[in-house]
Amino acid sequence: MSFSAGQFALLGLMAFALTGLLTWPIRAVAIRIGAMDAPNLERKTQKEPVPYLGGVSIAIAVTALTYAGVIASAL
Repeated sequence: MSFSAGQFALLGLMAFALTGLLTWPIRAVAIRIGAMDAPNLERKTQKEPVPYLGGVSIAIAVTALTYAGVIASAL
């Protein structure tokens, strides 16, 4: 199993795009379940709460496209 540089770049671009598409639904879930980083004056510099779970969209995109790449190379 090997990927060409073009295929590898395509997988990277697809992961980037899928992560961008998944960010908003994951953000909505984080807000709904209260997974928020609330600012405090001692340690945080942001003015508004920031939702956690951003890494979940990255993990889903990379995992899904890795599996898709493995399956596509086996065909």
